[in-house]
Amino acid sequence: MNQVRIQNFIGGCIAGCIGGAISGFFGTSFWDALMLGSFWGGAVSVLWGLAPRDGFMPRIAVESFGIAGLAGAIAGSIGYESGFLGGFLGCAFGYAAGLMLPALLLAIFGDS
Repeated sequence: MNQVRIQNFIGGCIAGCIGGAISGFFGTSFWDALMLGSFWGGAVSVLWGLAPRDGFMPRIAVESFGIAGLAGAIAGSIGYESGFLGGFLGCAFGYAAGLMLPALLLAIFGDS
């Protein structure tokens, strides 16, 4: 795997982990929902990077983090029965975490 795919995988795992953790608060098992969300978030990020792109949709590494957070929250919500409230809040926080993760990492580890 090249560097971009590894970064996609790690970022997707983090965003999916956050989404799964929030839905796990309302479900039957917090840690299992966190791990399931991390797995599906990483899988979605890697698969998103493998999709063919054209001139209208260029290949950008961080565009999949929001979708990965959503996928992690949905997987954690369905897998561990967190209901509509847990699923809704998990999706909201997972998607927002996926959008904020690149900005946060750039602010912390950017030019210094």
